[in-house]
Amino acid sequence: AIFAGCRQVLGSDLTEATRCGLPQVFEIPFNSSAKWMLTVHAMTGAAEECGREAPHFVAVLKGAPERVLAFCAVEPAVRARAEASLARLMAQGKRVLCLAEKPLPGLGPNFRFEGSGVDDVNFPFEGFALRGLVALEDPPKEGVADAVTRIARAGARTVMVTGDHPATAEAIARRIGVVSPSPCSPGGDAEAAAAAEFRVVTGAQIEVHAPPGGDESDLGDDAKAAAEAALFWQRCVEHTRVFARVSPM
Repeated sequence: AIFAGCRQVLGSDLTEATRCGLPQVFEIPFNSSAKWMLTVHAMTGAAEECGREAPHFVAVLKGAPERVLAFCAVEPAVRARAEASLARLMAQGKRVLCLAEKPLPGLGPNFRFEGSGVDDVNFPFEGFALRGLVALEDPPKEGVADAVTRIARAGARTVMVTGDHPATAEAIARRIGVVSPSPCSPGGDAEAAAAAEFRVVTGAQIEVHAPPGGDESDLGDDAKAAAEAALFWQRCVEHTRVFARVSPM
């Protein structure tokens, strides 16, 4: 979809020329844990055009905005604008990718790239330049909202589990009726606050509160931890309608 958009905006000739002029020489594929992917491209002709000090390679990082931004050197004002744009796009139910790049000076043209993640690559993995956000829309399939309504009428609840960002997931959940447009919870302000807090729960929160071995007995004699875990899961059962940023088992 991104490539098709580039061809529409830039034209086929320029898009193809850019791809040919920056051949890919290395890749770290996307995975559900890191939530980003990286490619390294040879800057064909850069040394001849810009002098011997021009970098031979450029790294391009693409993935979840909160992960990619963590590797970027961004002025506070720029970060604030990016986060405002991100919030606006996700509130529309769009899936948003962040793009960043980093020239890699000091590496010879025959440099051999290695590594599978931040901890074991043999080149610098910080100080990326933020290049922008790309929003993709994948609207719910026809009939999904009607199905959610029928399930509710039958006395059951629909719970959504997704890898999307919490804000995107909640916007989509509202669109199809998994989350009520005007959520309310009986029982006073405390219960309403709990309903709002636990409406969307992330995979990171689940990992924090899950017993180490998947069994309450693994909490040992820590009564406080056991009570906190029990309350967390009780709140999830009562109020959670969306589990977001959840990775496959």
